[in-house]
Amino acid sequence: MARKFFSIRWQFSAALVLLLLILISSLHFLSLSQMESQLETQLADATKAQQKTFLTLSELMADRVIEFSDIVMGESDVRELAPAEAKQVISSAVARYWADNHLIWRLESAWLFGANRSLWGAWGKGKQPPPWIWLEEIMVKVNYISRIGCDKSCVYYVGVPVNLGEQGVGALVMTISLMDLVIALRHSHQIDLAIIAERNQYEHEPIGYLGSWQAGISSLSSKDRYLPLLEQVSSRFSLYQLSKHAITVRDKQPVRLSALKISDPVAQLEAGYLVIIDDVSSQEQAITQYKKRSLMLSAFVMLGGLLIGWVPLTHIASRANMLARVMPMVAEQKFTSVRSLLSKKRGIFNDEFSVLDGAAKTLNEQLESLGIQVDKRTRQLEKMAMYDELTGLPNRHLLMQTLREDLNSMAANNLQEAVVLIDLDDFKRVNDTLGHRAGDELLQIMANRLRRRVCQTFFLGRFGGDEFTVLLRLKEGVDLGEELSHLLVEISEPVNLQQQTLVIKSSIGVALAINNEVDPETLIRQADTALYKAKASGRNQFRLFDEDMATEAHQKLAMESELRRAVQEQEFCLFLQPQIQLKTRKLAGFEALIRWRHPEKGMVFPDQFIPQLENSEHIVPVGYWTIEHSMEIIKALEHEGYPGLKIAVNLTSHQFDDKKLPKFISDCLAKYELKAEQIELELTENTLIGDMSEVMSQMQELRDLGVSIAIDDFGTGYSSLEYLRRLPVDILKIDRSFVMELDTDETDRQLVETIIAMASNLRIHVVAEGIEKHEHIEFLAENNCEFGQGYYICRPVDEQKLLISLNQQLVNGRWLG
Repeated sequence: MARKFFSIRWQFSAALVLLLLILISSLHFLSLSQMESQLETQLADATKAQQKTFLTLSELMADRVIEFSDIVMGESDVRELAPAEAKQVISSAVARYWADNHLIWRLESAWLFGANRSLWGAWGKGKQPPPWIWLEEIMVKVNYISRIGCDKSCVYYVGVPVNLGEQGVGALVMTISLMDLVIALRHSHQIDLAIIAERNQYEHEPIGYLGSWQAGISSLSSKDRYLPLLEQVSSRFSLYQLSKHAITVRDKQPVRLSALKISDPVAQLEAGYLVIIDDVSSQEQAITQYKKRSLMLSAFVMLGGLLIGWVPLTHIASRANMLARVMPMVAEQKFTSVRSLLSKKRGIFNDEFSVLDGAAKTLNEQLESLGIQVDKRTRQLEKMAMYDELTGLPNRHLLMQTLREDLNSMAANNLQEAVVLIDLDDFKRVNDTLGHRAGDELLQIMANRLRRRVCQTFFLGRFGGDEFTVLLRLKEGVDLGEELSHLLVEISEPVNLQQQTLVIKSSIGVALAINNEVDPETLIRQADTALYKAKASGRNQFRLFDEDMATEAHQKLAMESELRRAVQEQEFCLFLQPQIQLKTRKLAGFEALIRWRHPEKGMVFPDQFIPQLENSEHIVPVGYWTIEHSMEIIKALEHEGYPGLKIAVNLTSHQFDDKKLPKFISDCLAKYELKAEQIELELTENTLIGDMSEVMSQMQELRDLGVSIAIDDFGTGYSSLEYLRRLPVDILKIDRSFVMELDTDETDRQLVETIIAMASNLRIHVVAEGIEKHEHIEFLAENNCEFGQGYYICRPVDEQKLLISLNQQLVNGRWLG
């Protein structure tokens, strides 16, 4: 019988009631916040009313003093009197009324000034006369003034103009104590007050001095209670803060303080403030009582709601806990246990939890099925992670894992193993000329060849790039050298790629593992060192690692460090080898050859450091230095009277590929004021192998500057007639290997004749390198070779001795060497 659906919303009704009651409690807290805000507004309004009352009472006091002055001046008409008589009459009247009435009118001081601002008389106990700026306002503008000024204490100044007839306008200024005003304000608002003046401390302070404010207290109601409070407040708040915002602090009761600046800011007197001290304990008590009632009400409501919602919440918690136990079990793949728990019947009705139970059951079934698929797929991925996708051979990860296992079992099985690294020579040339697709095809062909050759060996894999790895388990009677020679022969068999037949050769490095004391990383590093040695020794051969190679590797590391220092310390210099016109023997220019002036080893020649430098990050900066320094030398020769000479500078492939090269040369030409045709850039044939469009673009950009482009060591690389036809080349430099035996080798003579004739037809100039004999010059000149250089003409000259050599060897522009 199907169970009826009973919505879970009814089960959660009690919880919703609880939520509503919590919301009611939140409203209580909101109303409390509003109440506090309203009380704060009321207190702020009360403070404004108190300040307004002070100003109103001040105006009433001013009116009372003005009334007194009107009575005094009303009985003294001095407009027709002489100045001395007028002074006597007015002074007598003020003195008489002062004596009889100043206590009644509660006046403290009075000053009488003539029209020329001279003091005619002073009465009372005031020591501080009114500021001159106030007298100006009274006499010039003929206005009444009422100002509060503070010195040792704050008093209320009231000034009235006195009509002196033809003499002009005088002034009568009187002061009134602020005590009556303070008392009236205190009684009208039931507050306490303090009058404070910013001034230096006196030796005997009447009430007290607040050091933090640098202000003395002129008047303070309830001194014993509030003086300590003011000292506490002055250490935490400034008078400016009190004047902007009222603050509430706690003494024995909460007290609210605010300040009103009452002194005249124009007069150069001390600044005075009226500090209003209001006891707000009744307001705080009201808020406290409201909080207590609100908290009690909220507590009762929340307790009732919890009790009402307890029963359905217990059921919900039970169902939720069951699902909470099920979910981790699903994650732990305990699928059978999950099915057992979910199959139990719970409750009379179907509800939302029943739907969740069904969803959990479905999820459990799907994850169980998915787990089976994942296990199968994981095994496939592990295989993919350990094998090269292109060749299907084991990759570096599997190699290291296998080698580590072999080393661990080597001692027990009394085995020896050879780690063989195979690198395809000139693989990059295939990629650059035929494309990466052809390169991938070549790797697949070589992988198949090696797989056939080493099928009986222990391990074959692709190490990365164009490198393959073979782990050879050495058995008794196995000739390792013979096996490696067979590998070299197998690899060098012709290969057909894109309708072209190529012969790809290889270099091999071998490291022997004769015990398990060496780790896999070290063996690979040793094999790589041996591989590097094989390449450096001419390629298409194998080398077995020995300690001499390790020493050489360490020496290379040391060389790298020394090169880094040489760049920083500018230890490089240039040697210049003259180039002459072979028929006229006139000096045409020089080839710049870099040398290293080592502080300990002396002069180091290029073949000892250039290969290492080309594989470092310093090759481009050193190349730029060579270019600029060469131009600097040519410019210096012009100043010495040798104009128009050319300088040839060798460019490495890294330098040539740098997009900043044309701009750098242009900037140097401008800096040293040289003609572009004085600069010759020499490129080897190997430098030009690559993306033909990129090579042509860079060469053309250099040609556009006006400099010459030369192909160095022509005939030893990969150049072809197609290259010479398409590339913007100005000069061919015949390699010295073809020149050195011109007088004895007929083949060399024919090759040189052919190169010169071909260059002439292509309108390319020719420079012969390696001239060692006079017969070489004669042969080359007869065959129209324009320029030459070599030891017979002149060895490279140190730049520091170049000028001396020129002065000795040049006569009328002809080279005598």
